[in-house]
Amino acid sequence: SFDVYYGDGETETILLKDIITGVEYDATNGNFKFSQANGEDILINTPKENFLADVTYDPYKNAIKFVMEYEKLGYVEAIEKLASIYNISLEYTSSKNELKTDKKILENLNLHYKTLLYKNPEALNYLKSRSITDAIIEKWELGWAAASQNTLNLLQNENIEPKEALEVGVIKQNESGYYASFINRITFPIYNHLGRLVGFGGRTISDNPAKYINSPQSQIFDKSKIFYGYDKAKSEIYRSQSMVICEGYMDCIMLHAAGVSNAVAV
Repeated sequence: SFDVYYGDGETETILLKDIITGVEYDATNGNFKFSQANGEDILINTPKENFLADVTYDPYKNAIKFVMEYEKLGYVEAIEKLASIYNISLEYTSSKNELKTDKKILENLNLHYKTLLYKNPEALNYLKSRSITDAIIEKWELGWAAASQNTLNLLQNENIEPKEALEVGVIKQNESGYYASFINRITFPIYNHLGRLVGFGGRTISDNPAKYINSPQSQIFDKSKIFYGYDKAKSEIYRSQSMVICEGYMDCIMLHAAGVSNAVAV
């Protein structure tokens, strides 16, 4: 674990289990194991109930340095990764020193979509027909985007201005006004290499000719630069030094379900 010291003298403990994905527990030997990029495993012996809560991996006593080394990130990216894990809002200043606060628009909408999925039997039946279990739904955070007004109402209730929603691609605008980017579709949240939610994919379950759509290009989302599933595959990619690239979100999900943990989708 790492202790983070704040200017007011308070501290907060950051646990390895929160930072590292793919930690495995060996009940026989009582070890926790996680893999480094060079393929070597680090073993930590501690009672399972502690789950790394009181174990420090000595070479990395600073959480930011640990994330930089383990995740292969820069300093700012490591801070953003930790902030995302611990639900800390970061404030950014532009070149004009204008303060900008992250309102977690995508995160709030993702939670809403996940709730709506279990209120839609048709969408659930479709997923079950594709061998998508509840465990897979939970792991990949699948959701359901309902009618356009449903999304607009949520944004209004969260005091999100249309300009802010447009900037992150959750709504669009035409001559008639604003409308949701995803309407009556199963949603697939898309995370970048930092584990930050940057957009969505959406699949119709009707006869809509556009079977899949994605978030529009925005200041945070560029589909040509993102692999879907990379946030879940990167540990195995580092370990195996290989990557399986497939075409669709569902293909990627099912490959992981079959044990191909280094699969990503374009």
